[in-house]
Amino acid sequence: MQFQGGLRIKIQEFSTINFSVTYGKGSGSDAGTKNNDRDYSYQTILIEPSVRFEYHLFTRQNEVSLIITAG
Repeated sequence: MQFQGGLRIKIQEFSTINFSVTYGKGSGSDAGTKNNDRDYSYQTILIEPSVRFEYHLFTRQNEVSLIITAG
């Protein structure tokens, strides 16, 4: 199962803040593999938030941007 969503907020004409989050859930086991005797299994959850600030040096038609990403 996986979900990805986000939010983009325009602050001024040339700047934008973009927030997104990725969520994933997975599981597995050794059943039916060459390591069947170990009988290990696992479950995992991934949550990955990201914040991005964009400042456009020119209008969108020229498409030159400064992008700073943290996450």
